[in-house]
Amino acid sequence: MAIENVRLHQALAYSDAKETLAQSLHDGGLEHVLAQLEQLVHTPCTIEASVKEDEAIPIIRNRKRLGYLRPQRPLATLSAIERNTLEFAALILASELEKQHDDYEQELHRRNCAFQNLLNGDYRSVESLSRAPVYCFVLAGGVSGNNIALTRQIETTVQAYFPNGHFSVCEGRYVVLASSCAYIDQLAAYLQRHYHLVVGLSRPRMIADVASSYREAVLAAEMKSDAPLVRYQNLGCRRLWPSLDEQTKRDFVIDYLQPLLDLEPDYIATLAALIENGRGARQQTAKQLHIHVNTLYQRVKRIEQVLDISFQNERQWLQLMIAYELYVDGHTETPKNM
Repeated sequence: MAIENVRLHQALAYSDAKETLAQSLHDGGLEHVLAQLEQLVHTPCTIEASVKEDEAIPIIRNRKRLGYLRPQRPLATLSAIERNTLEFAALILASELEKQHDDYEQELHRRNCAFQNLLNGDYRSVESLSRAPVYCFVLAGGVSGNNIALTRQIETTVQAYFPNGHFSVCEGRYVVLASSCAYIDQLAAYLQRHYHLVVGLSRPRMIADVASSYREAVLAAEMKSDAPLVRYQNLGCRRLWPSLDEQTKRDFVIDYLQPLLDLEPDYIATLAALIENGRGARQQTAKQLHIHVNTLYQRVKRIEQVLDISFQNERQWLQLMIAYELYVDGHTETPKNM
């Protein structure tokens, strides 16, 4: 009898929870449902675009995944009735989310078309940006612009830092036009930490040159870099690499760097440290490499010998730096194996 009473109590509690959530959706939409859900399952819940499968309840409608309902507490710690309540909440949220996603998808398509028109010289869609220089920044990385739920979440993040920015998707990349880049460092750090995105930032240009700005931002975003933000202005000679064909770059590396690559890895690491610190910063370079300064001098002498150059010859040093940059930027294997 006691077990039956417990089951009856749970069934009534679950029925009341479903009624409460359904009424909340009718009265106040998603936010009201989440507020009621927190009281019912005793933990805050959020709607996420992407999480680990075992951390949340998927929100699905018509076989389309619209997001995840994620409780702050681990799913494994929830009771059966709390878990069932979460699953019901995900079910009723699906219809509302589908409508919101459909509306957003249509709006995003309109903006994407407007950006394409902008690249072709039609500036009517961004008249507010036509009187001052504009920055273009591209967000590139391991996420797809085809994921509407994730795209919407990323746009919400961007709007928090750039409320007047123009957000769109072009060629699978997220694109933002803004009259300022005041908070770009903070945004880039957040996007890398949460979405593994890299932000490429163009130079400021008038809107008539937005096609050039877009190309600059794409080039910067797709440079091999561990940094969350890559500024086109700071790329130096690396901005020239895309204009060179692969064979030309490969031949340059072979001609000016190959003998060094044939040595032990310590030597290319030494060159990298000298380029990073400056060829005259021997003490700092030795400290970075955890070697004695005399060992560094011996390595430098060996590098000069195998390459038949002098680090004091400006032209030869410049050619060596370019060859190294090309090697690091464009090759996943050593040139001798290509």
